[in-house]
Amino acid sequence: DRQAVYFSEADGAHILLCTEIGSEGRNFEFAKNLILFDLPKLPDLLEQRIGRLDRIGQKNDIHLFVPYFENTSEEALFRWYHEGLNAFIKSPRGATEIYAHIREEWNPYLQTCLDEEKCLVGLDEIINKTKAVALAIEEKLDLGQDRLIELNSFDFEKASSIVDLLKTEDQALKLKPLLLNIFNQLGVEVDDINDKVYFIRPSDNMYMPVFPSLPSEGMMITFDRAHALIREDIAFITWDHPMVKGIMELIESKEMGNVVVATWKNKAIEPFLFEAFLVLSTKAPPAFGAETFFPPTPIRVLLNSQFQDKTKEIPKKKVDQEIVNLPPEKRESLKQIPKDFIKKAAVKSAELASLRAKQYKDQFKLEMQQTLNKEILRLQELREINPSVRADELELLRHKKEVLEKSFDTATVYLDSIRIIF
Repeated sequence: DRQAVYFSEADGAHILLCTEIGSEGRNFEFAKNLILFDLPKLPDLLEQRIGRLDRIGQKNDIHLFVPYFENTSEEALFRWYHEGLNAFIKSPRGATEIYAHIREEWNPYLQTCLDEEKCLVGLDEIINKTKAVALAIEEKLDLGQDRLIELNSFDFEKASSIVDLLKTEDQALKLKPLLLNIFNQLGVEVDDINDKVYFIRPSDNMYMPVFPSLPSEGMMITFDRAHALIREDIAFITWDHPMVKGIMELIESKEMGNVVVATWKNKAIEPFLFEAFLVLSTKAPPAFGAETFFPPTPIRVLLNSQFQDKTKEIPKKKVDQEIVNLPPEKRESLKQIPKDFIKKAAVKSAELASLRAKQYKDQFKLEMQQTLNKEILRLQELREINPSVRADELELLRHKKEVLEKSFDTATVYLDSIRIIF
C-alpha cells in the first residue's frame, strides 16, 4: 500500500514493479504504460490488469508492452490473446464463457508447450476456434440486448446537469470549513499534511468519549475528489461519509450548540432579537420513503423585544455579519433576560413557523401526488398489455400515496435551536 501511494505521488517513483497483488483493486489511472512480463491464463485476470489503468480518470491512450520468448508458451499466450480474443485492443465481451468453451483444448496445449520446436504446432487451429466462439458469443449477447432500453436509459442533458451539480458542490467546499470547525470545537486534533490532506485523531480533551467513524489511531482525510481517486489510503470526506452523517446526527440529538448568545459588533440593528430555528418534518413508515418528497425543512423566525416578526426584514446573513460571540465580561448581563420572555418568544416562534409550514406541506404533497399518479398511470397502462404486472403492485402504490398524504398533512414543526442577540 505504501509503495502504491509513493508511485501515485507527482514526485514519487517513476516505475511500480509488482506481483499479482497489483492486478486488482488498485487505481493507477494516472499511468499510461503497462509492461506485462508474463500473461495470465485467465482472460478475466488480464482484463483486471489492464483495468488498473483503463478506468475513469484516464486521460491518455494506454500503451501495453508484452515481451516474450519466441517459440514458447509465452508466444502462444500472446498470440491467443491478440489474434483470438483481440484482448490488447479492447476488453473482450463474454471472456469467461469463451474460455469455458476452449479450455479443455487450450490448457492441455499449454501444458505440452514445453518443447520449443513443437510449441506453435496447432496454435492456428486453436486461435481460429477461439475467434469463432468469440463471434458466436458476441452475436448471442447482441441478440439479448434491448435496444429500446438502451436508447432510453441515458439522458445526456439530465446526466450533464447532475455532473455540473457535483462539480459545483466539489468546488464550493462548504463541508471543509464546517467540519474543520467541528473538529476544533469538539477537541479532535488536526494536523495539516499539505493543502489537501489532513491527519485527524482523538485527543485527550475531546468533548465526547467517541467521535463517529474516527479510529483511535487516527486517519488521513481529504476533501478533494481528484486527490482521493489517486490516494486510496486517504478517506474522501463528503456529506455522505459515515463520519459526517454520524456527527450531524449526534449534534442534532444532543443539546450542545442549540443555544447561542451573541452581541452586536457596532451599532445594534435592534436592541434585542430572538432568533429561532425550527424544523418541519413528517413521520411515516421508513419503507414509504417520505423524505424523498418531504425532507426535514428548516424554518427561521426572528422576533424583536415586542414580539414583532422581523424575519424578512433582517435576513440571517445580515445578522451573521453584524454579531460576535458574547465576551466574558458581558455574561453577567444574561441574568437580566427574563425567562418568561424566552418561553413566550419560543411559543410565538412556533406559531409563526406553523403558519409558514403550510406552504411547504402543500408543495411537497403536490409533488408527491404528481410523481405517484404518473407511476400509477404507467402501471395501469402496462397492466393492460402485460399480465405479469400484478394488481397488488398498483394497490401498494395507491396505499403509499394515501399514507404519505396523511403524514404530510399532519407534519409538525419542532424547535431545534435559538440565538439571542442584544
